Amino acid sequence: MKAPARVRGTVSFSLLVFSMLLVAVSGYGQARGVERRAGVDTSQNWGGYVVTGAPGSVSDAKGSWVVPAVSCPVFSSSFASFWVGIDGDPEVGAQKTLEQIGTVSDCASFVPVNYAFYEFIPAGPQIIPMLISAGDIISAEVSYDTNTGLFTVSLTDVTSGAKPFNYSQTMPSAQRASAEWIAEAPQLLGKIVLPLSDFGTAVYGDDSTGVADTCYATVGSETGPIGTFASEHSFTMVNNNVTEATPSSLSADGSSFSIAWQGGGFKDAFTKDSGLNTKAWTDSSQFLNNLAYYSSNPPATFVTPQLSFSNQSGMQMSGPNQDYETTGVQSLWTFTPPFTVVADVTATQATANPFEIFLASSDLSQFLTVTANVSSTYDGMYANAPNISQLWQLGEQFSPPIKPAFNTAYKIIISVDAQEVGTVKVEDNSGVLGTLTNLQIGGTGPFYLVLGQRIGNAPAGEQAADWSYVEVY
Repeated sequence: MKAPARVRGTVSFSLLVFSMLLVAVSGYGQARGVERRAGVDTSQNWGGYVVTGAPGSVSDAKGSWVVPAVSCPVFSSSFASFWVGIDGDPEVGAQKTLEQIGTVSDCASFVPVNYAFYEFIPAGPQIIPMLISAGDIISAEVSYDTNTGLFTVSLTDVTSGAKPFNYSQTMPSAQRASAEWIAEAPQLLGKIVLPLSDFGTAVYGDDSTGVADTCYATVGSETGPIGTFASEHSFTMVNNNVTEATPSSLSADGSSFSIAWQGGGFKDAFTKDSGLNTKAWTDSSQFLNNLAYYSSNPPATFVTPQLSFSNQSGMQMSGPNQDYETTGVQSLWTFTPPFTVVADVTATQATANPFEIFLASSDLSQFLTVTANVSSTYDGMYANAPNISQLWQLGEQFSPPIKPAFNTAYKIIISVDAQEVGTVKVEDNSGVLGTLTNLQIGGTGPFYLVLGQRIGNAPAGEQAADWSYVEVY
């Protein structure tokens, strides 16, 4: 199929080197931590489909997919690979090898990095010299020649029309007992599963790629799509009891499916939203009204946030512009300790508090807040909890003190342990700016999360901030 003309992305050399160096000490490989839970196969690092056969029976696996556009939080790195392969399913004998080829969609700091690779485990992965961009249609195959004993891995970028890649070698110890179509979180040193990139939904097969005879396997004398084999089964990625990625059912012809990134918690990459996600947030509730009333002295009025969204700034929030006004968006989810909140935010304009994070129980008796204040009186960042001061007060300054700056991206990390004690760190791209500990939140909640801003007794003027990402896990 002919793809529409478009501008292809480029990746800085330094970011590509970063990903390559990490790949050199990690790898995309065999399924780890495989379990069967309530009739579902799970793995710590695999999500997708597998077809199995007797040792020596699998000779071909074809696949196609669309390179996903990953969302990259500020100052964080994450990793994902999408591939087709033979061998590697630990449920089938003592498989020690894996012959695979595919693409990688990593986040190096907050920048997406896409490239192609192949790997013949136990050897490490190799980078394929081919420019890969999000949205590209990839067709790939791993085949075995019974006459020569050679495995051949091949990959074509259907969208770009770049010269196809092919490579062959022998693998004498290969079992050839399984074929796979996988989205994977790589492992560091073969032991630690790395953070999985937020890839949204990855799509495989003819329905999405237009590539014929794809997501097919050859097992013995039978060749056909995944769904024609009685041995086909799916893997859901579950790491540390948290679901990371889930495959859909196969299409009617058995050759197409999708894999949904779940990330294991409450996450919103606002840079990918076109409006407020009403399945996750509300900007109108009695809780927000109560929070505005009791988080200010004298009580403030809740004003509906003015929100706009872009793929550069994320959720742009404003609203309060005169004394004793508060705004924000409230999570529809609640959270019980232990949990961690990570939020990326940039103040763009203010006379008082351009951004504030509230974690509060429904009756507001249990809470933890993080506030930036740019007024001449209180200029600084603060955190508050019941053991520090009342809800309406700013609380305690960080150590060392932090002076909030406009147009600087901050990462705020709030960790609440099982003993109901919170720790808050604030970072920018230079590292940790300040920390506060022993924030006793007053109970087990559950807690709503509010991303907001407010103005007390301060000069009139718009309070504005850009929220690019938030996660609770």
